[in-house]
Amino acid sequence: CPFCVQRKQEFSDTQPRLVSQNDEFFAVVDYAGEYPYQTSIYPKEHRPSFSSCGDKVMKLLADIMVETLYRLAQGVGKPDFNIMLVDSPLKGGHDKCFHFHFTITPRGITEAAGLTLGTGIAVNEYPPEEAATTLRAVQLPQ
Repeated sequence: CPFCVQRKQEFSDTQPRLVSQNDEFFAVVDYAGEYPYQTSIYPKEHRPSFSSCGDKVMKLLADIMVETLYRLAQGVGKPDFNIMLVDSPLKGGHDKCFHFHFTITPRGITEAAGLTLGTGIAVNEYPPEEAATTLRAVQLPQ
């Protein structure tokens, strides 16, 4: 499962892109995010569909979503953002190697310039490791 491989990489000794985690989910700044501070929240285990989550799992998802959005608001200056749910595209047993996830895309941190305007190719000048360090440094309210 490519998502399990990614999880193992994110939980290496250094964890450079990891923002936060709980018992069921982890949040990471995307390796090749289209926008600065683009962050995704993944389940730690195989969960192909958002609709398969029970109440306990849904509470943990809400907790990490709120924490991640708070870190973005405080660490980056309260940007506008889009939240996208990526759910399993297949049904009937073909989705055993899929983890539904949310991608949070902060907007307005940088302004589109030359290459982006001319070609439509996004340029993200913020290294994900530095973005994750900024987000981890945000002090959470007690």
